[in-house]
Amino acid sequence: MPSTVTDARCPTREFVDINGVQYQDFGALLRTVRALHVGDTASVQIRRNGPDARVLVPLVGYRRLRVRFVDVPNVSPTQLARRGTWLSGR
Repeated sequence: MPSTVTDARCPTREFVDINGVQYQDFGALLRTVRALHVGDTASVQIRRNGPDARVLVPLVGYRRLRVRFVDVPNVSPTQLARRGTWLSGR
């Protein structure tokens, strides 16, 4: 019997494999999911109070773009000036 990871939101549902890859723990599940890309379709086998079912899950992007700015340690004076201009809305 393959190892499964229980969905915390629905304890009666377990993920058995993704694209045929079985995993032993949540970390392995994350590695499998992180290898997928927007536009891919994942084949997911789940167990829910009975026999296993396989569903196709399309991976879609976010409806709203999320951006995170991170300061780098070697910013030039020109870059700082451009950032200041951008932040002021000019």
